[in-house]
Amino acid sequence: MATGVYVLDDKIFNYEPVKLSNGEYGLPQTILNMAKDYPVKGVIMEKWSQINYPEDIKKAEINFTF
Repeated sequence: MATGVYVLDDKIFNYEPVKLSNGEYGLPQTILNMAKDYPVKGVIMEKWSQINYPEDIKKAEINFTF
């Protein structure tokens, strides 16, 4: 699974980041805290295109229609 695209309201900054046991901070866990106060919606992605280089953008533009 490859995730990493988020569209967040600026209200997310009102929540303390959740620190994980390995010392990192977890955005999904912080979003879960926000979901207690505001609706949160997830979207299942049917396609994924890895973009690492400028030429990858052209390939994605051909393969995806929004």
